[in-house]
Amino acid sequence: MKKLLILLLSLLISFKSYSSFFGVFDKTICVKTDAQVRNDLYYLPNETKPYTGKNLCKNENGQIKSEGNIKKGTLVSETRYRYHVNGQKEVEQNFKNGKKDGKVIYWWVNGKKMIERNWKEGVCISGCN
Repeated sequence: MKKLLILLLSLLISFKSYSSFFGVFDKTICVKTDAQVRNDLYYLPNETKPYTGKNLCKNENGQIKSEGNIKKGTLVSETRYRYHVNGQKEVEQNFKNGKKDGKVIYWWVNGKKMIERNWKEGVCISGCN
């Protein structure tokens, strides 16, 4: 029984040590509060390699403010959210490489959808006025 417990503990320590190498425990940070910007790239404090992983920022009410993916220090995709004063979602917009890409949805303060537009590489392609 002791040998099995030691073996399991050893495997767990090995797995934890190499998990970031295999991408099992990808970090999630909020780039606004947890990262540093150096030469227009995101880094974790005291790190020399640009950050790769997830970005998730919340507002003071715990609502998601923005979420996305960062690869080698560059924000490659992001969805941004904005909320009305009453907590209802106001805007949800997607970005890819810093440009609007995909659906942008606006809601009224009562929670009903106001308008939906589709963007491709920063250009509105449908639902535009």
